[in-house]
Amino acid sequence: MKLTFIVPHFNDTQSLYKLISEIKKKFSKVNFSILIIDDYSNQDQLILEKLKNIKVDFTILRLNSNLGHQFAISVGLHYLFKLIDSDQKVIMMDCDGEDSPSDALKIFKYSLLSDADFIVAQRFKRSESFIFKFFYFFYKAFFRFLTGHIIDFGNFMLTHKAGLKKILFSRNVFIHVAASVLYSKASIQKIPTSRGVRFFGKSKMNIYSLFLHAINAISVFSTIVLVRIIVFSIMILSIFIILFLIALILKLTDNASQGWFSIFIFITIFAFIFLILNCLILIMSKDKSDNFHFIKDFDIHQYIESIENFKRHD
Repeated sequence: MKLTFIVPHFNDTQSLYKLISEIKKKFSKVNFSILIIDDYSNQDQLILEKLKNIKVDFTILRLNSNLGHQFAISVGLHYLFKLIDSDQKVIMMDCDGEDSPSDALKIFKYSLLSDADFIVAQRFKRSESFIFKFFYFFYKAFFRFLTGHIIDFGNFMLTHKAGLKKILFSRNVFIHVAASVLYSKASIQKIPTSRGVRFFGKSKMNIYSLFLHAINAISVFSTIVLVRIIVFSIMILSIFIILFLIALILKLTDNASQGWFSIFIFITIFAFIFLILNCLILIMSKDKSDNFHFIKDFDIHQYIESIENFKRHD
């Protein structure tokens, strides 16, 4: 059985070398190769000879511009999809050490006994600061409220060709890989893992990046989110109408305090206009094409500057 690792890289070569060395140790009895997607690194260029010294089979896709983490992974998945056999397994993981090779091995072993389309690393413990954890908790809660789904995993996952087929022909995968897996309704098996510690340096994920990450994840479910917001707006509007009728009855029966009725009417009208405008803006801004839009004749080579292959000789 063949296994391929997809590893995005951007200006973190030292960590990449460390990760590949760790993978080689953990997967010494497995026939594996590594697909490195270099997202237009401009400060820390990959040194081919140093990679060759690790003595593993690898391919480097050098992108012709910085496309971002999720898009870079998607380019790698599309490239690999045309090359792999139906029984070949694929593991996506970051190169910084936070996705542990030990957990990758655990996921791989579990996949040998599972028929799930995706086996994902479920994070039950994180290593970031309290503030980041707070906002991350808020992001997950907000995501669940708007979409009705629980997102407790990231890009660290294993799949196969049939699993890839369920997500690759949708534009969602370029926006947010994990959310696209949820949206596709593919079968998912979660394996509890702790988030590892970076090999070198500090995490590039900050509060701003987290907000952008959250918006992208939610946007995958834009149709569902639109419907939920409209329903929620109608519920709030109904409450205001009921309160308005109560206030009107109190006014007509001379039981309302002086000036209170006018203030309440003003607030009710303002809330009504705001909710109506909010719904109209959401409807008008919604992309007319469905999120699960099939990409025809998509050519990933338009994003690739060069492809370098290396086969080890033991």
